[in-house]
Amino acid sequence: MKKIALIVQLFALMLVLISCKKDATDANLGSSITGSLSVKVQGTLWTAASHSGFYDVGKNASTIMSSGIYATENITIVFGGRGIGTYKFGSYGSSNVMSLTVGGSSFQTNLCDNPDGEIVITKYDEAKKKMSGTFKFQGKSMVDHKDYTITEGKFDDISLTLI
Repeated sequence: MKKIALIVQLFALMLVLISCKKDATDANLGSSITGSLSVKVQGTLWTAASHSGFYDVGKNASTIMSSGIYATENITIVFGGRGIGTYKFGSYGSSNVMSLTVGGSSFQTNLCDNPDGEIVITKYDEAKKKMSGTFKFQGKSMVDHKDYTITEGKFDDISLTLI
């Protein structure tokens, strides 16, 4: 239950960051939002319009949040740890979770029977606070009993904020 509350809180934070996107790319600040995130959901390509990454030092947990051009489309990935490596998505109680609402599909990996998936961090630059990697998932939702297939998930140079 705490993990779901954390995901909801992080999603709310992401909405605030998205609404301030113009401020974050203001030339006077000398910074810009970089990176990309895309994935195939049930065979259809989806590309994030905005994204952000967080690392919670106290909980040793990383979060990648992305949203589409519509506020109702989003993907959130939470995994325990940081750095290069493979993190498996698990069933109920797992600290590695992906929640997704895209194109009529909506589910969470920890609410699926026999989930099979992973997030692989292929590049982690601590000095620049950026990470890149891939992710995939296949499973049957315990909520709507539909099979979900997430393939070709890829993110490049997602900026990380330490919280």
